Amino acid sequence: MRRTLVLWNTVILLVLFGVLGLIVRGIVQAGMYAAVDRELALRSEKALRERGRERLENRPPPQGRGNGKGNPFKPHVFGLDGVSIAPPGNYPLWDTDAFVRCQREGKLTTTVLRDDEPLRVLSVPVWQGDTLWAVVQTPYPVSEVERARGLLDRALLGLVPLVLLAAWGGALLLTGRVLHSVTHLRQAAESLSASNLSQRLPVVGHDELAELATTFNGMLARLEAAFERQRRFTSDASHELKTPLTVIKGTTSMTLMGPESVERYKAALKSVEGATDTLSQLVQDLLYLSRADAGDLGQRREPVRLSAVVEQALALVPAGAPVVVAVEAGQVLLGNEPELVRLLVNLLSNAVRHTPTEGKITVTGTADGFTVADTGVGIAAEHLPHLGERFYRVEASRNRREGGTGLGLAICKGIVEAHGGTLTFESVPQRGTTVRVRLPLSGAGVAL
Repeated sequence: MRRTLVLWNTVILLVLFGVLGLIVRGIVQAGMYAAVDRELALRSEKALRERGRERLENRPPPQGRGNGKGNPFKPHVFGLDGVSIAPPGNYPLWDTDAFVRCQREGKLTTTVLRDDEPLRVLSVPVWQGDTLWAVVQTPYPVSEVERARGLLDRALLGLVPLVLLAAWGGALLLTGRVLHSVTHLRQAAESLSASNLSQRLPVVGHDELAELATTFNGMLARLEAAFERQRRFTSDASHELKTPLTVIKGTTSMTLMGPESVERYKAALKSVEGATDTLSQLVQDLLYLSRADAGDLGQRREPVRLSAVVEQALALVPAGAPVVVAVEAGQVLLGNEPELVRLLVNLLSNAVRHTPTEGKITVTGTADGFTVADTGVGIAAEHLPHLGERFYRVEASRNRREGGTGLGLAICKGIVEAHGGTLTFESVPQRGTTVRVRLPLSGAGVAL
């Protein structure tokens, strides 16, 4: 990457220097020829003023070839037949092609080569009224201009090695400054690991690299939170799995060590059965959550009548407080039916577990989902943000002995999020709890 950046920066700087050299060369050349053209214009105007005389007044000779007898590069007034009128004589046209073109196009300036001498020629048509009378051609030797341009070209070419060295040095400097920040970020990133994700990359300045470091820091924060959740989940899962296994191991060991008795064996088997049921339920819940993590939930959605979901869920919920259903017959949800049933079963089971028998649980259909409300013990406000976290229990009394593992609401949250919805909780202690399930892809009033 460093070599590539140095190469490209060198090429770019060379191109910039080359373009700058061409601009300078063009400006200098244009300035020199502009001075020549101004001199040509002055001499041509004087020749036009004196076109009626037989001889033009000589001017001091410019730099260029001469024969020692005055100025050899004089303006000439040529008739339309190409014969010199002033001064009279057998003088050849300075530029035959320009002589012809000038009669059609008007005033023009050309450059020709006469006897190995470069000449700048100004051709101007002469009119008498509406009639073209003659053409004035004024030459000017530009050998010195060409020589100066050649010197400038050689000087610019002589600067190429210095420009190359300067471009290479500038490219090294620019690349080094850019990659210094990248190297610093790389060194900081290499020091990170799963055990020290709390570290952050340094953010210096407000450029793109600073934005990159900020983005990486955000990613590290999310990774740290994910690792922390994973560690906590592993610890809680191990603890939850250890408890029923300990019960099974302790019960069987104590039974085998004691006297043989049918009653003791039955009691031991009953205890083992209960621990096994707890273990089986916990494993099923963990497998369900692993499906949620893998993105397997919320697949194969289809229109499902909410009343059918409620009917199936009520058949699976243990007896307790009465459940009142207020669902329109035609209300339809778009989702995976078994998952929606599992969602409602978990919510109803949780409500039954914490609502006294004289209380009431209400399932109500809404335009975008449904709600489950109970008149149970309620939940304190500080616990509401944590509902749906894995293995989270509101208070010690809500433990596995009463049928809770802390995974029911986590499964509910996974199902709802997999369907693109939201799960919210509202609760007042000693007055009850309301769970709102919103499914953005749900519909109402669709008859099946």
